[in-house]
Amino acid sequence: MKQPPPPWHEMPLRVHSRPAESSPPDTVLARAAALMQLTGSTALIIREGKKLKGILTDKDLRRATAAGAHPETTPVSRWMSAPVRTFPEDIGMGAAQIAMLQHRINHLVLTPDGAPDSPVTGVVSQRDILITQSHSPALLLREIRQAGSAEALRKPVTSLQQLTGEYLNQALPLPYAMEIATALKDAVITRLVELAQETCPVPEVPFAWMALGSLGRGEQLLPTDQDNALVFGKVPESDLETTRSAFLALARQVNQGLESLGYAPCPAGMMAGNPRWCCTPKEWEGYFDQWIGQPDEDSILLSSVFLDLRYVCGSRELVSGIQEHLRGMLPEASLFQAYLGVSALQAPPAFGLWGQLKREGRGPHQGRFDLKARGLMPLVDAARLLTLSRGQFELKNTAARYRYLAHEEPQNADLYARCREAFLFLHGLRTRTGLQKANSGRYLRPALMPQKERKKLTRHLRVLKPLGQVLEQRFRLSGMR
Repeated sequence: MKQPPPPWHEMPLRVHSRPAESSPPDTVLARAAALMQLTGSTALIIREGKKLKGILTDKDLRRATAAGAHPETTPVSRWMSAPVRTFPEDIGMGAAQIAMLQHRINHLVLTPDGAPDSPVTGVVSQRDILITQSHSPALLLREIRQAGSAEALRKPVTSLQQLTGEYLNQALPLPYAMEIATALKDAVITRLVELAQETCPVPEVPFAWMALGSLGRGEQLLPTDQDNALVFGKVPESDLETTRSAFLALARQVNQGLESLGYAPCPAGMMAGNPRWCCTPKEWEGYFDQWIGQPDEDSILLSSVFLDLRYVCGSRELVSGIQEHLRGMLPEASLFQAYLGVSALQAPPAFGLWGQLKREGRGPHQGRFDLKARGLMPLVDAARLLTLSRGQFELKNTAARYRYLAHEEPQNADLYARCREAFLFLHGLRTRTGLQKANSGRYLRPALMPQKERKKLTRHLRVLKPLGQVLEQRFRLSGMR
């Protein structure tokens, strides 16, 4: 009986490798480029006798050209990458993607046993791997950019969810999956904005689309509800409302397009199609001045969404201006920071009186554990506050924020490393649950979880207590809760 082929992520990489063309280190760039073009390869192995000296890739050639290197006289040894990382030829596709991510390389050099002094049997590029996938990010990106309507975007958006599932099954690092998903979702939004401009003409005024909330942080792996906003350039006061109306029409068409693709409208109306969130830079700065200068419960709720704003498409300068305004305000806003800290500490508890996972006691989710409110959001809120209080506004992703904090605060490095690990575990758990149940993955039934996974969930949630103590001490919150 014929055996079925192995799963994609276990398939040996050598199946898709290319022959290893080689040249000596004194080969000039022009000769190397000609050889690569002749063989259709994107990389050239550089040898000195039998010794592996380096690898020259198409990216190295572009760098050399941009730097003005003379192709007829410059040897490849000046531009090759060295030393060369080699891998066993039986490495699987999934492990290969992890290796490329961890080592930040686009080509893997294969030898029979992975040793650099063994004969090179092939070279494989990141592109070679991606085109073997049924839902390659490169192919999905092309499909998105060529879509002629919102309806035509449905197929690549569906494929994106399937790609996310593949990444989780391959145990690829979650930050990598989030990065790919964010780039493709940004491309979907960008294409919807372009399509909307064809039917909703707007004035010759610069504007930008901004992502908020989980997509603003680059963490949205499931099609949750929309959080977005729009900023348009300064116009005369007499033209303000007419201009706003034009951009609102465009924004509403984009919001409707996203809804048709499975992204529900924000229940609180935090969308670009809401006149309140379709504003000039001055109006946006006025909002933040009010929220930060006079904090209250409503402003903290809004801030938890809008402080993670991120540029998606349009005029990057408009978004940068808002971010610069915030950067100048946040480090000195001690009262606002305290309010954010209190809000983070007021999350519903993860554990009951006897140390058991706290379940919902009433409502449609009775008996289930709220993974978002009782686990993820306290981690997200704390990371945001701790980084913003240090004037770090560029980092949005929660995992990246904890990595930054571990570097900046050695005395708390172990705690922040545990927080990062907990966030990635909880987020991965929610994503897998959502993909399996075709829902948001927010509510779990702990009794139905495998015992090993339930123990890991409990262990990761215990980091919330020492994290809360850091917030209390740092922002002096003991008398404010």
